Amino acid sequence: MPPPGVRYLSCFDAPMHSDILRSNRGPEGDGPTVAALRWPACSASGTRVTIDFAAHRAWPWHRRLVSAAVRRVRVWCRSAADDRPTPVESAVDWLNRQPRSVGLAMRCGAPPCPGLTAALLPTLLEFGQFELLDAWLKWLLSAQRSDGSFTQAGTNDGSLFNTAEALVALTELAAAGMAVAHEPAGCAAECLNQRLADFSLAGTGGGRRLRTAVSVGCANALSAAGQWLGSKRWQQIAHDILARSRGAVDWHLWTEPGRLVVQAADAWLTLGEVGLARDILRWPSARQRRDGAVPATEHANWGENDVLAHLSALWFRLGERDRADRALAFLHRQQCSSGGWQQRWGRSLPTCESPWAVKHYLDAARLQVATSFDEPHELPTAIAVNDGRLVAVRDWLATLGIAPKVADVGCGPGRFLRELARVVPHARLIGIDPAPAMLRQLPGGIESRPGSLLRIPAGDGEFDGVFAVESLEHSLLPERAVDELCRVVRPGGKILIIDKHRARQPLSLHQPWERWFLPETVEHWMARHCGDLRVEPIAHGPAGDTGLFLCWHGTRRACAYASPAEVSGSVPKLARNSLISPAA
Repeated sequence: MPPPGVRYLSCFDAPMHSDILRSNRGPEGDGPTVAALRWPACSASGTRVTIDFAAHRAWPWHRRLVSAAVRRVRVWCRSAADDRPTPVESAVDWLNRQPRSVGLAMRCGAPPCPGLTAALLPTLLEFGQFELLDAWLKWLLSAQRSDGSFTQAGTNDGSLFNTAEALVALTELAAAGMAVAHEPAGCAAECLNQRLADFSLAGTGGGRRLRTAVSVGCANALSAAGQWLGSKRWQQIAHDILARSRGAVDWHLWTEPGRLVVQAADAWLTLGEVGLARDILRWPSARQRRDGAVPATEHANWGENDVLAHLSALWFRLGERDRADRALAFLHRQQCSSGGWQQRWGRSLPTCESPWAVKHYLDAARLQVATSFDEPHELPTAIAVNDGRLVAVRDWLATLGIAPKVADVGCGPGRFLRELARVVPHARLIGIDPAPAMLRQLPGGIESRPGSLLRIPAGDGEFDGVFAVESLEHSLLPERAVDELCRVVRPGGKILIIDKHRARQPLSLHQPWERWFLPETVEHWMARHCGDLRVEPIAHGPAGDTGLFLCWHGTRRACAYASPAEVSGSVPKLARNSLISPAA
């Protein structure tokens, strides 16, 4: 019997097991490790699966034949779908189609909302949408009133919620390294401080719950601003409000998964109150359906898409991946052709598309990837010296000069950097990864920087070269990631990308967000910034080329973009024809 939470693949699920065996070799490439035979992963639907290779080999010939036929059909189906934008790409495109001169509105025809616009700013930063971030940040600061508050949409009345959202956004942008002026945040924090001093939690029922939830969110914003700007007075006031709010209502007795519930749970979770956040989410967790949806009430057959997306993000943060994965899969099925989501699911009458649903969906999609690397599983920390990937990186590094400054973006535990530091001791090596647990495993003498492919913590042209090995496949916006890789390389510097061939993806087990690439796809993205492009297959392990991995080389041009003629003819035909297209 499989362990709890794991199921074995049937003949209709099993991928080509030889691919998995090759992609899970031991550090020296001497055959599969034990983990390769029981490798937890996700199917396309997000269900955690494990391959039982021994049972697969014991199948009768006719069952193996059916399994092979199903895999071939899957190749055709996925190949037809691979050219369409992913749900994340569609959602980001939806945001980029919104007006930039003003903030984002809650619904069609409504005035722009400062709180909604502010809440989207950290999300835009995480996805590398810097132009849209800059435009909406300028509008947000221009919408601040003289007393430091931000108004309710369409009125001149100050709003506690919108002011708190704006303050949280400014604090998070500053924590991420953006140059944010202190004055707007300080004015907003002082306004919250004065308003909260007279804020009463008196009352009963829904009114008391609303005031308590608002006070928790505001206190969270005030506490974060106090830490950033060094105000102990604000931190003390926030502490007092939170102490009163904790016992003001019976949080675990709330029986509706509305925005009020998830906003309160989000605030408490941000403050480190994990147990209290779980109590608040007890009802929606118990009422989640098998398809991932959470109804608005106990007997309803409809719900709010933005609430479900927010719940998915919270479940990822709480480590409840099964619930979060199912909610995210349901949202994928509900996404409109425009890239957005209707306000509600399950209702026959269409409603306006919800910007809150887009914001929380993008947060949940990012957390799905980020939290997968927080799970207690071991990634290889060593690589065979004759592995084709290491050989390609080592030969590439030798072309950069005597003491180059080189970054490994998506370095993981640093198995490539460890070997490069030994072979080229004079090179200045930097490891960049979003997971702190990975950066802690880097060997001494290598600089570590927290960051992602969509937001590399480096200045323009800072490096002589950057390389990314099997990290582009985990980027939710790979085209934007290639732009970012090229941005941080000086003119004349070099970029190296190693990743998997898309022709092998339908036959292999992989995470649902992973995206493998055709040779010409990454080549086209790099050609906008690079010349001297070359694409070639490389060996996976010491056994020789398996057709699984491709290697893209490029040299950074001084100009930003190439002409269409340069892009179409940037790669020699000989290099194109030398690519081995693996058999299905």
